[in-house]
Amino acid sequence: MNRSIKTSRIVLAAGFLLSVGALDAAAVDRFWTNTNGGEFGNAGNWAGAAPDVSDTAIFGVPGTFTVTFPVTAQTAGLLMRDGDVTFQFGVNPGYVVTGLAVIGEEVGATSVLRVTTRRFSLSTLRLGFVANTSGELVIDGADAELDVSGSTTVGLSGDGVIRVAGGGKATFFSDVTVGFNGGANGEVIVTGGGSNAVFEAGLSIGFIGDGAVRVMGGGLATSNSASFGAGFTGFGELEVRGSGSAFNNTVSTFIGADGAGALTIAAGGAVNSFGASLGAFAGSEGEGDVAGAGSRWSIGQVLQIGRQGTGSLVVRNGGLVENTQNLFVGSLTGSEGFLEVRGSSSAMQVGQQIIVGREGVGSMLIANGANVTSSGVGSASFSGGIVGGFASGVGSATVRGAGSTWTISPGSMNVGFLGDGAMFIEQGGSVVSGDAYIGRQSGSMGHVEITDSGSAWTAGGTLRIALDPNNAIGGSGTLRLLNGGVMNPTAAIIGQQGMLTGEGGVLQSDVENRGVVEPGAPTGVLNIAGAYTQSQSGALRIVFDDTAGGGGPIHGSLSVSGAASLNGTLEVVLAPDANPPAGAYTVLTATGVSGSFASVIPVTLPDGRTFDVDIFSDSVVVTLGDPSPTNCPGDTNGDNVVDFADLSTVLGEFGLTGAGLDGDVNGDEVVDFADLSIVLSNFGNEC
Repeated sequence: MNRSIKTSRIVLAAGFLLSVGALDAAAVDRFWTNTNGGEFGNAGNWAGAAPDVSDTAIFGVPGTFTVTFPVTAQTAGLLMRDGDVTFQFGVNPGYVVTGLAVIGEEVGATSVLRVTTRRFSLSTLRLGFVANTSGELVIDGADAELDVSGSTTVGLSGDGVIRVAGGGKATFFSDVTVGFNGGANGEVIVTGGGSNAVFEAGLSIGFIGDGAVRVMGGGLATSNSASFGAGFTGFGELEVRGSGSAFNNTVSTFIGADGAGALTIAAGGAVNSFGASLGAFAGSEGEGDVAGAGSRWSIGQVLQIGRQGTGSLVVRNGGLVENTQNLFVGSLTGSEGFLEVRGSSSAMQVGQQIIVGREGVGSMLIANGANVTSSGVGSASFSGGIVGGFASGVGSATVRGAGSTWTISPGSMNVGFLGDGAMFIEQGGSVVSGDAYIGRQSGSMGHVEITDSGSAWTAGGTLRIALDPNNAIGGSGTLRLLNGGVMNPTAAIIGQQGMLTGEGGVLQSDVENRGVVEPGAPTGVLNIAGAYTQSQSGALRIVFDDTAGGGGPIHGSLSVSGAASLNGTLEVVLAPDANPPAGAYTVLTATGVSGSFASVIPVTLPDGRTFDVDIFSDSVVVTLGDPSPTNCPGDTNGDNVVDFADLSTVLGEFGLTGAGLDGDVNGDEVVDFADLSIVLSNFGNEC
């Protein structure tokens, strides 16, 4: 809400307080006296005379009674101080108040006014006028009708209630504020089939105090713009409960405008909004709960969960939220947004884009069989799903549980568009999209984990990791496939700042590696169900780790169901404190292997151990040698025995000089009697 409007309304509050009892300098206050009720126009029911068009009618006697209006009555003002009074009209309109009407003005008293027939027409209405007062206006009956041409305040400084029931109708042609000042409490309740409240202008709920609009039992409320938690300290609530109950908003719905707001849609209730925000402005908080079969929130334009403030929305137990255009979770800089859709019949249906972490921080959870859909139609980038939107955006999305799905059709899915994004698909969750991007544009960072059997991301186009749509260098991106998790695109390209990693997972497509493939977590087998092509900039990184124990694999390996074409780099890395045993280790298998690595970055092994790489027709094998012997002086051939073979080596090279001579036992680059003496003195030793 515009802060200048807020300030002017606070100033007006002081004016409201001064206006009671001084509606017109020429007016006369007329006091009702008959506690048994009676006819409004009968002078005997008043102290003095019945009020005329310039007077103020004041009801201040306690008790419950009915006032009848055989003909239309008109006064300048109405003041209800005490009692439970029913107005019964015989004509339409039955009573017109051209000035201010106040219900609930006596401190410590409760005033109730009931209208059960025909029309009650007011200019300006206040309920719960001062602190420690209580006023209630009830419009109850199929032909009972209220219209207010000027402003309405429900709970100005005290407690106020407007109740529309039994098929009654209330129309407010100017601004309505519910819960105006600090300490005030206001409610508008619309209940029962055929009951209808129409707010033609602005609706501010919880301005500085607390306010609520409740629609239930088949009632209907319609508003222009609506702000819940309209002021910094205000709390506003919208509750729509029960089949057939509906709140229709033709402009924008703010749940937490400048203050705190809450939305509850339950048991088949429905809210229809043109556009909507939860946590609209900086410092605000808005939360929503759409729960139960048939409960529905429909938005014609953009839904922002955390626009500038903090917003959260839970859709559960069969609830449905649908918006024609875009959904932003963490929309603008400084915002925080949280979306949770859970339950087998719960759904979020978005006509265009879902952006989680657009400029702010956003997170989304799809769980327990819930379904979320978006298209990308209408988006310049044809992106139906984005996690980590603009440069300042930070987004996280989790799809968890069997039957839980995020379907983007026909647009693309982007984890890290310009910002930072992470997506986790786990426990049987599923994502379906067109093209797939992880770290799409320069400066972005994307991370995806598909963590177990039954969890999958199926893309109807190409998976690009750290690449833009033109396959130019994008941001940084990582895809991690674990324990049966599946990524299934039509093709996959890993950019120079991208990585494919994991253990037990499957990438079901041909793969071009321009970045890093690091199988294992850090050990174990990563599967590619297709061909593997490693470019000049690509690297295959193999980690050896024998520190975990348990008899599992001690190195990562890549299993390729098709052919493998090699180039680029093979990098072999030891995990901290690792010292794997000697042996030949297969680090890549394929139906056929062609090409070779342009470079090999060998592991640095302790104890002077050897390292070798062999490329075969269907595999790549890394061989790690034994440590150099330390207790076999004279063993020239490394067979761990000092014998005639070693003696023959020394004698055969006797007198030669230079580096690298096998017979140079003592390493002084001369084969002489010193070397012969070492062999003879250790002859027969084994180590």
